[in-house]
Amino acid sequence: MFGCFTSNGQICSATSRVLVHENIADQFLERLVLETKRIHIGDPLAPENMDKTGMLGPLVSQDQLDKVLRYVELGKSEGGTLLAGGRRPPQHSTGYFIEPTIFRATSSLTIWKVSRANRSVVGGECLHHRKISIAHWIARLTPTTLNDD
Repeated sequence: MFGCFTSNGQICSATSRVLVHENIADQFLERLVLETKRIHIGDPLAPENMDKTGMLGPLVSQDQLDKVLRYVELGKSEGGTLLAGGRRPPQHSTGYFIEPTIFRATSSLTIWKVSRANRSVVGGECLHHRKISIAHWIARLTPTTLNDD
């Protein structure tokens, strides 16, 4: 959780993809979604939020918010399953807030391939497979900040 949503995923070390063995994928995703929904969204520096844990502040700009929302729509249109988030929180109609977002994805989706360092998306994608060797092979083929276009 910390690695994915700290700084809203807008740092190069943010966790953006999770490879999970298919035997535990459903249970893992259920727990991940549950924990994601517990994250408090708001201004982490506001006095009323100083005692809150699990804070998620706004994105850096309107351009970044628009980009993230486009990737959410692209993920859905390409067949990814949106499990959590992917929209502006109802209680934050102003500012650059977006709910923590979780997709169940395949390696063919653009949101899986996109490099976090160059095209940040707030949230994570989870790929599952029954053979760990296949998951490792997919991970090696997936563009990263070191081998992305």
